[in-house]
Amino acid sequence: MTADPLNVWEEVRKLEHAHRFDFMPTLGAYLHHGHVYSAPGRLIVARPVDSSAPEHLLRQASVRFFQPDAWYIALAVGRGVGAWFFDLERTVGTDLPKVVFFRRNSRKYIVPKTRLRNLLCNAPCAFFSA
Repeated sequence: MTADPLNVWEEVRKLEHAHRFDFMPTLGAYLHHGHVYSAPGRLIVARPVDSSAPEHLLRQASVRFFQPDAWYIALAVGRGVGAWFFDLERTVGTDLPKVVFFRRNSRKYIVPKTRLRNLLCNAPCAFFSA
């Protein structure tokens, strides 16, 4: 058995420190209102949203959208996490065409899912958006 090259929880702790947030409330909110997928070396916290919604509604896990057109990625950690998530997406039956996330100074990104899948296919990934 080989050691996992990426310790998900160590990466989450680094993100907590870098962005000054506490992951446990985010995890709790998404366990209740969204989707949390975890496997050895991978973690993704996401939920279906309306990509045109204002930032404060996207960031609030308890807000429900009745006609979602995108996945809001609150946190993603791991190698190939994008491809893995979209494979899972087919299993749960929520196939949405876009992905929304925030990076660098709260800039909102709306990306076609196919583009993000290619970007996150092989590279290690760790980002916090919530």
